[in-house]
Amino acid sequence: MTVLGDERRGTADLIKGAAVAAAEHGRSGRAVLFPGAARLTSTLTVREILDHSAIERSVEIRGYVRPEWQDGRLTLPTLPD
Repeated sequence: MTVLGDERRGTADLIKGAAVAAAEHGRSGRAVLFPGAARLTSTLTVREILDHSAIERSVEIRGYVRPEWQDGRLTLPTLPD
């Protein structure tokens, strides 16, 4: 599968899958490397996270804590205090 600008090469199913992935890039999915990630290694307030990293919002979760793309915004699910 090759994608370069408007040029597409490969089978129809791979081209369709690549188009979906390209459209969703930066809109949804897990974030691993992003500006400020190295500073998020201790207990921080939500305000500290938002002020010192690329994280744009926080939502409450239960279980794991991993930055992810939601609706095109880098979001950090967090646990309540």
